[in-house]
Amino acid sequence: MPPVLAKPADCSPNAPVIIDLIVSESEEESPQPPRLKRYKACTHRASFLASARLGISPKEYRQLRRWNIPKDYLQLLCYHHVEFGWISQSIEVSEWMSGIGRIWREGESQGYSSRGFEIETDSILQDFLGVLGCLESITVVKGTRPLGLQHWDTVCSSWVWVCADASKRSIWKPMGDTNREFVRLGNCMVSRMVLYVATMRVKRICFLLEQPGTTCMDGHIRFQEPCMEDILFVRTWMGCFGGETAKPSKLFCFAKDFSALSPLKRKMTRTLQAELKSTGPNTVHEFVQDGVLKCTGHKAVLKNTQKYPKEYANEVLSSWEAWRKKQTPPEHDASSDSDYEDGRRRCASWPEANLRPVIRMMRQKHGNLPGHF
Repeated sequence: MPPVLAKPADCSPNAPVIIDLIVSESEEESPQPPRLKRYKACTHRASFLASARLGISPKEYRQLRRWNIPKDYLQLLCYHHVEFGWISQSIEVSEWMSGIGRIWREGESQGYSSRGFEIETDSILQDFLGVLGCLESITVVKGTRPLGLQHWDTVCSSWVWVCADASKRSIWKPMGDTNREFVRLGNCMVSRMVLYVATMRVKRICFLLEQPGTTCMDGHIRFQEPCMEDILFVRTWMGCFGGETAKPSKLFCFAKDFSALSPLKRKMTRTLQAELKSTGPNTVHEFVQDGVLKCTGHKAVLKNTQKYPKEYANEVLSSWEAWRKKQTPPEHDASSDSDYEDGRRRCASWPEANLRPVIRMMRQKHGNLPGHF
């Protein structure tokens, strides 16, 4: 006998939904299947109500609260939901700060629903630090399917050692000289990336971040947040994938997704390194000033190294495909709202993420949106 849904005595809209699995007497006598217990689902839990206003699932909302994600970001998600409604999860592969878009274009050619995010493609809607670009990036985050791929190439210019004299960044002071605008913009970009990555982690989206080998980006204060605590990296060389220069790189991912990252590790032989150095373009110019040896990067050449080799794009996609096949269906989330309502002080904002201008614009359009997030 199939299960029957028992109608609740109180049929008001706010009444909890009670699902009662009724078993016949003949089935009770049979050893199989065992009698199922009554399950009660309350549709007016705080997380159900809040997540519906943010355009995310209750599971995502509860995890964001456990990680103490700032309130202004949750408020921004609410304004985004008011403006755009529920976003269809149709994106499988996305590439952020994609340049020529080698990875997402290769994914598209292989039949995946792919998307690139690059300011040179659209200087308004794809300006990661702009107001409209911020809203568009949230649309891409919400629109990515579970078990999808997010490859990030967050702008690295202020995070590498070549720029250390101007940015004042180091492993001891990774946030650098915040009196300089390009340093503040770099900090803002990384903070926003961490907020989006936290949202995507709950959906089991594979996160990969590629940075030059001398980067100190992982020293950013938001890399120390609970949502990023199990991040790790491997070292590789773009020259091993057919790049014009050797370009040592660090690839970051989370521990659970390490199987998608480990196949990308490469070791370069001294012979190949010497060959690329002699045949490839010179990326650094050394000179003596006031008796001190200094160096500066050739901007045009360094920017050209951001173009990923085609072999690297194919390896990223094949590693992600292998990772996705190993994933098991997500377990039922039986967590309680009390998991995050523990009385601790909530974080109101990450100042360096600079979300206030976006919220201010949306408030002018839609007014105040009351509610606790």
